[in-house]
Amino acid sequence: KKLRDKFKRGDALVLTPQINFRGKAIEPKEGLVMDVGSDYMTLGVGNSWPLGLMELRKHPDTYRVRLDRSLSGVPLRVQRSSLDKLRKGEAGSVANLLVNLYYGEEEGGSLARREELLML
Repeated sequence: KKLRDKFKRGDALVLTPQINFRGKAIEPKEGLVMDVGSDYMTLGVGNSWPLGLMELRKHPDTYRVRLDRSLSGVPLRVQRSSLDKLRKGEAGSVANLLVNLYYGEEEGGSLARREELLML
């Protein structure tokens, strides 16, 4: 299947190297698809290359990566929306129960901790 059929410009991807470099695991890096063709893709990864990529670029097939779709800012927007509903009392009884369960009603200061959560 062609890359163009799988990805489009603007997709957020997580680039996870499948190798170690100088004995260290390489951290995944989030990137944005800048251009995609039938058999190539240009991925913008910020102001620095992933660790080891520049050193291994002259050796074909040595820097193997896994690409996963990223939801980018979606989880943060959903989290903020959920907290807004909780603040307004529109989240429902289950959400209130989970907050009380997580922060514990029997602990001293749990009300202050809950208020701190709601102020995020």
